[in-house]
Amino acid sequence: MESGPSLLRPHRQAIPFAKEPGRAVSSAEKKGPDMTERAIQKIVYCFGDASVPPEFHRSYKIVVTQDMVTVTVDSYGEVLAKKTHGITKEQFGGIVESLRRNGIRHISPKEIAPGFTGGTSETISFWDGEEEIFSGTVYHCGGVDAGNLGGNTRDFADDVRRLVPDLESLLDTTE
Repeated sequence: MESGPSLLRPHRQAIPFAKEPGRAVSSAEKKGPDMTERAIQKIVYCFGDASVPPEFHRSYKIVVTQDMVTVTVDSYGEVLAKKTHGITKEQFGGIVESLRRNGIRHISPKEIAPGFTGGTSETISFWDGEEEIFSGTVYHCGGVDAGNLGGNTRDFADDVRRLVPDLESLLDTTE
């Protein structure tokens, strides 16, 4: 892993955004191995809940594409709810902009001290078609953060969660 902040894996050189939020970049517009622009076609936000009894554990994954958002709620891998909502290209562009505004990027990996267990995690990834062009995770435990994901994940997550109008009721699902 690289030592300084970066939005992408080490072999990428710049922020991988389409020229217009939500607009796919054709392969003719893409540059070589050090491409400076990429189309973000899918953004995935995952929240991993703390280690609590199954009846209270609620992890979820929110997948945002240019025209829909899908949320899957689970308890230790058992899917409790799954729902899809339509969104506009402008809403998708707003989430792409949120990545920038909140400085979502890779940082030098931080380790958590021994004895810290039971915290929560957040993973953010984004994709150009079937190719993952970024993935980072932060683990929160005892007021300490560890992992390779930097930036204001809280505000970014709030922007993503706002796309799911019934998220709270889905998190209350018991079966």
